[in-house]
Amino acid sequence: MIKKLLPPLGVRYGDFDKYRNYDMSTIHARFYRDIFDKYMANGTHYVTSVRDPADQWESAFHQFNFRRVISKAVNGHEQMVIINSSLKVPFNKGNSTLDAINEFLRKPKVYHNDLKQLGEVVWHFGHNSQMFDLSTDLTMDQIQNETLVNITINKLIHELDAFIVAEYFDESLLVMKKTFCLTFTDILYVSQNKRELKNKLPETTRTKIRDWNRADTLLYSRVNESLWKKIHSYGPDFQKDLKYFKNLLLEVESNCSLPLHKRPFKLNHKTYGKTLKPSASLFCKMVAGHFADILKRVVDKQKSQHI
Repeated sequence: MIKKLLPPLGVRYGDFDKYRNYDMSTIHARFYRDIFDKYMANGTHYVTSVRDPADQWESAFHQFNFRRVISKAVNGHEQMVIINSSLKVPFNKGNSTLDAINEFLRKPKVYHNDLKQLGEVVWHFGHNSQMFDLSTDLTMDQIQNETLVNITINKLIHELDAFIVAEYFDESLLVMKKTFCLTFTDILYVSQNKRELKNKLPETTRTKIRDWNRADTLLYSRVNESLWKKIHSYGPDFQKDLKYFKNLLLEVESNCSLPLHKRPFKLNHKTYGKTLKPSASLFCKMVAGHFADILKRVVDKQKSQHI
């Protein structure tokens, strides 16, 4: 893995012994704390995010097209599955995503196994994916053990310095700002990579998703509870600071992005991001720019200063 990393500034390509003291890592990666400690600078803060498993799993189902897996599995078994007395899979345009989700949840172990058997590299998104990414000392079978999961959650809460709860994103950032002695400017952002239309799932389906993703549900519950304790201990200025922060976010979006203009991402034609104004400042480019453009700036700077 180390061969895929860009060396730190001033370090020659391939001089792996000096691949140390990185200031920041923001890539998608599973949380191996011992490995991160080996490469990150002393005093690095570790931050992660969690999301309600019902929303996170539905998003993964949509993004990675799990309904295609259901269709493949049924074809492989040479059988049709009847839904609501009439609808059948393999799915066509006449079937909704909710039909596919409910079919998956009818026999989730079977379909999750089909994800593996069909060679889908995203199979882990089908079951407790948040704990899979964070509890790297547990196997997928062990993640089903609630006692081990709770022990691991205790460990994660100790090892990670901050958690962002997606449903309370701004509140989480305020708590992190106070924890790390940051400024409001440090936590400004403009939302990107958002799905324009989302499936509205009935609560019965959402409950089934949480039950299927029990470990993720336990993690989310503990982290969410911890967040609100920190909000309570933040002090009487929390609501005032939150209102001020939200107004700042609106101001940044207005100053940096074109109004009512959405640009589709290549990852998914139904996912959109805001477009920068032609006269955007460097600050706007860093806060509201496309992640690929920001990444290129970082890569170019590192490459320009290599020995």
